[in-house]
Amino acid sequence: MHFTGDNNENYRWTGQFENIKDSHQLYFDEKDIDGQRFTNIPKLLKEELYVEDELVFTREESNVKYEGKESPKISPSISVLNLFTEEKKILPIKMAFGKVVFLDYQNERMTEILADMVKELEKVPQWEKESLFRIFNAVSWGIFPESELKKKSPQKIFILMLIMDSPRLILKLFLTQLYFKEIFKRIATDFKDIFPQVQDIHFQLLEDKEYYELQIKERGTDWISLQEISSGMFKTLMHLVEINLMPDGSVMLIDEFENSLGVNCIDAVAGSLLNPGRKLQYIITSHHPYIINNIDMKYWKVVMRKGSKVFTKSADELKLGKSKHEAFKQLLNLEEFSEGIS
Repeated sequence: MHFTGDNNENYRWTGQFENIKDSHQLYFDEKDIDGQRFTNIPKLLKEELYVEDELVFTREESNVKYEGKESPKISPSISVLNLFTEEKKILPIKMAFGKVVFLDYQNERMTEILADMVKELEKVPQWEKESLFRIFNAVSWGIFPESELKKKSPQKIFILMLIMDSPRLILKLFLTQLYFKEIFKRIATDFKDIFPQVQDIHFQLLEDKEYYELQIKERGTDWISLQEISSGMFKTLMHLVEINLMPDGSVMLIDEFENSLGVNCIDAVAGSLLNPGRKLQYIITSHHPYIINNIDMKYWKVVMRKGSKVFTKSADELKLGKSKHEAFKQLLNLEEFSEGIS
């Protein structure tokens, strides 16, 4: 994995995990690693970190050398990056990884913003609310040191914990409606430009259920609840929230970008993604001709598989872009495409 940190230094991390036969589990959380739920945790067999081609650490299973010196043995299931987080050379990496976000729109759709949380927020003095929003952004993406968080008042910590327990995008939009009305208005206007039949959008308190719900109003209808909004409309709104409210430097990972988006949505959202007007990076997968043809070939990575080996090739390696045919048609005519999986 190669990347550049906010400090403009270049990093290269490599790692090798063991392969556990007959295991279908793809994800392990911290409780798993602590051994509280599972015993078959894939071990990290090897791991190395380079900063500007200088070797920072190397590990062989539990044995670690940090800057050439032997370190105490560590758990074979935990990365050195997760243990040496306060080290000067590791902290920028933790901050960088904290900005990588996999977006799960289905979870966002299940959001319930509890009325109790809003009551707690109302106790915060107006002059502190903007500061709270900045802290929320920083904590959410792992770039606010825990040591600093502990210095905050118990009330603020309680609010932050409530916020962080909820999916992020919908909650960000809700906080924007409460405290940053101009930004909320801008998002709503962009949404209405894409869907002219929409007249308004807001969060409404459902007093019988004690939570706030996202609703839209179309011409000739009553307010439509979040659960009844079409998938394309909802996903488009979430993209607008990303572009306006994600912290600078965020990297969004989106699989099957075009899923649920109608033709009018794809045009508008793809255009916004290509020109977000902010320091954001998107890594997306897509099969859609419009998206493929509108993204410069220099950003392409064509994903292929042979047996269990997955690899990518750039447009240059595949000699794409040498003719005037549409890029998508060139892809279809590749030998690698017709060959399929082997």
